[in-house]
Amino acid sequence: MNDFISSAKNNIPKILVVDDDPTSRIMLQNILAKDGFVLLTAVNGRAGRVLAVREQPDLIIMDIMMPEEDGLTACRGLKSNSHTANIPVIFVSAVEDAASKIDGFIAGGVDYITKPYQMLEVLARVRLHIRLYQSYRAVVAAQMEQLKNLSDSQKSILVQSGEFPEAHFSVFYLPAQAAGGDFYDVIQSGTGIYDYLVADISGHTTGTALPAAALKALLRQNISMLYSPLENLNLVNQHLHPVLQEDQYATLIYARLNKARKRLTLVNAGHPSAILVRGGSGTAEIITQSGDGLGLFDTISLDSKDISVAQGDRVFLFSDGLIEQDSQGCISRRSGFDNLKELINQNVSSPIDQIMMKILLRY
Repeated sequence: MNDFISSAKNNIPKILVVDDDPTSRIMLQNILAKDGFVLLTAVNGRAGRVLAVREQPDLIIMDIMMPEEDGLTACRGLKSNSHTANIPVIFVSAVEDAASKIDGFIAGGVDYITKPYQMLEVLARVRLHIRLYQSYRAVVAAQMEQLKNLSDSQKSILVQSGEFPEAHFSVFYLPAQAAGGDFYDVIQSGTGIYDYLVADISGHTTGTALPAAALKALLRQNISMLYSPLENLNLVNQHLHPVLQEDQYATLIYARLNKARKRLTLVNAGHPSAILVRGGSGTAEIITQSGDGLGLFDTISLDSKDISVAQGDRVFLFSDGLIEQDSQGCISRRSGFDNLKELINQNVSSPIDQIMMKILLRY
């Protein structure tokens, strides 16, 4: 334990080696320890994940074929845990076919080293990925410092549909307060890839303006086509808690549309579910999802779904205000969903702007 404390104080990088083969562990220890790194070891994927949460290494070197829990399963577990999601994982294996390497990258690995080890190659790859990880953490720290300097107002301007004509979206935004906790955003994260977000900070007072602006800034700073929506939200969750008051949290629904692949990814963080309408004559379908709100816990559970879409399909994202009240006052959420589905079904062939106007007339 003293070695761990010393490494943290002196900023000496820690590397976790997860391999059931003692010979492989010893070889990597000899290569890396002689170059000044602090080494931790585990004999299977499950033990490695537990150690990674506790010790927060700068890099994990993981064998693929192991008993109890193999490396691919362990890596997926690491990436789904907000405590370990961003730690880079390098896979090692005696198998060098392309399919095995692709499986490793899909599971979340950043690199792949083939046994037997070449000392200079191992050191070069380890140094590269630790440098990248340290740079990434420095950027996140700088972002958090910027968030602390946000004033008590919503500084981010809401994006308008004309700014991204290829994103094909329309918005109805009617805030209950001059500055509140609901917001939406549309981000072009890649060529033909658009991210649509609707979020709500708990509590409907002007005290939610700063957290809403902070969350929007975090999303803008961190969303990238290089990361999945699930990875993006796990990262945001890690850094949102410091700017929230004790009783605050955020709900959010995140839709990523890949136009070329005709794929829609929906991730729900405790928010009202999306409604999907297939084609111009389809019926409204609730895409049932659940998940934890952002900022509630250090580690959150999020529901992610991949859906095939086609030209003419429509997706409706909204905050709870749309389904918990109407022109007569407060209503149950279930009644609100039923009313919204009925309204959409009655106007299913109408242009999207006309449907938005029908929603407006409800209020």
